Amino acid sequence: MGQGLMTDPALEEALHVLLVEDDPVMRHAVGRALHTSAEDVRIHEEENGESAITLLGSAQFDCIFLDYQLPGMDGLEVLRWLRREPGLRLLRVVMLTASQDPRDSSAAYKLGAHSYLTKPTDFNEAVAMLARLLIPFVPIAANPELPPKPPTTASDGPAM
Repeated sequence: MGQGLMTDPALEEALHVLLVEDDPVMRHAVGRALHTSAEDVRIHEEENGESAITLLGSAQFDCIFLDYQLPGMDGLEVLRWLRREPGLRLLRVVMLTASQDPRDSSAAYKLGAHSYLTKPTDFNEAVAMLARLLIPFVPIAANPELPPKPPTTASDGPAM
């Protein structure tokens, strides 16, 4: 996924997630859990904060799953940077961590994280947790219980 991320009409209804995690085993587990939890999800993986910031300059995402403890620029630094960027400050950020220290979650929420998740050790628990978390991120068209969006045309407008 790169600069053309959101230009392909086939990808418009997919949930676009940036997963920033340095541990390849955890990246794989979270990726599998996300794919199990959401019907149509596109995941782009980065291993550190610097590469995530570079990517965010050229691609769009619906949400970011951001590891708290990254090598180099840590998750809080990335979150701080996001909140200063006009086009990215409202992007939903879910912090992932192994830490259960309440000071860590407090720091993340103060910087504008939307959620703070302690990394589960059980795969089924991870799937269930992510499924609950992804509900507000899933595009409306992907929810079969809602009516489809009406088509829009150039002639749509107020009737006279």
